[in-house]
Amino acid sequence: MRRFPWGILTGIFAMIWSFALIAIIAVFVVSSMMYVYGGGDDGLRDSWWIMPLIVTEIISAVGCGASLILRNVSRN
Repeated sequence: MRRFPWGILTGIFAMIWSFALIAIIAVFVVSSMMYVYGGGDDGLRDSWWIMPLIVTEIISAVGCGASLILRNVSRN
């Protein structure tokens, strides 16, 4: 029986987690710059897609941690 490739799953979750983290940071940086230079951000932080992005961030971080633990457990 073949073992499940937990390392590949860990890498996939880590990539999704890092892309979502960069996107969230970029939104808040751009929003802050808009406040400084324009006096408002036109609701950038209140957009509908911010919450799914945060949920994706949380799910991918938990998935990465869980698959990393399962990878190390399955080696033994």
